[in-house]
Amino acid sequence: MFGTNLDSDAGRGLLLYIDKQLDASQVQMNAEFQENLFIKIELNQSDQLLLGLIYRSLSNRTNDYIKQLNTLTTEACSKGYSHILIMGDNFPEINWDSWNSPGDSTESNEYKFLENLQENFLFQHATKPTRWRGTNTQHTLDLILTNEEQMISN
Repeated sequence: MFGTNLDSDAGRGLLLYIDKQLDASQVQMNAEFQENLFIKIELNQSDQLLLGLIYRSLSNRTNDYIKQLNTLTTEACSKGYSHILIMGDNFPEINWDSWNSPGDSTESNEYKFLENLQENFLFQHATKPTRWRGTNTQHTLDLILTNEEQMISN
């Protein structure tokens, strides 16, 4: 078991259970984005999976916060792991079928996030709505990002 902020009231915290048969260790990231947890899992031969878990508060929409998130994503992709999987929450306004942000303003946080994913050659696998309540608008809130288009098939 790996976790962050579990013994404090600072933020919600993250928890990730890893089967004890896997050779896994925590990877510390240098980016200032606080709510993240990254684990390295040894695979066959020299392959390694970098498994990341992030929590992005939907209420925090500042430019600095999004810049920190993008810096974290770039750092994860620059570490040289053969396989990358990052899971978490994202921007409900993004249309993942067309990779468009609302209004396509180049200054929007959504646009900057999409641009960062493309620069890091990441694929989003959750493209259909994953959250809704009653008659509320359906949203695709979940991130399942990988560096391989066929890594997730279902």
